Amino acid sequence: MSITLSRWIKRLVYCLLLLCTAIFLTDFIINNDESVQLKFFQFPLYTLSVSSIIVIFFVLGGLIGLLSSSIMLIKLTLSNASLKRELKRQNTTIQNFDKPHA
Repeated sequence: MSITLSRWIKRLVYCLLLLCTAIFLTDFIINNDESVQLKFFQFPLYTLSVSSIIVIFFVLGGLIGLLSSSIMLIKLTLSNASLKRELKRQNTTIQNFDKPHA
């Protein structure tokens, strides 16, 4: 029961953290509305507020971090599965070696 309770507490903390971050970022965008024009090779692209640009890059950085950690997690999971198969094969070999031959 304590495992289920700790999972719910963890989910609640994550949701509250996400909600606080969303409120903070929304307040940041509303209170900092000075506009700038983005240029790429001297060609004007968009006119956005500075706070919007900062929040966009903040979110993109978070998504890139999640993607890179997911890739590493997948690699570790595949490596772990490979090692488990190798261990099982070696244990089978050892068990067959210990059997007396007739």
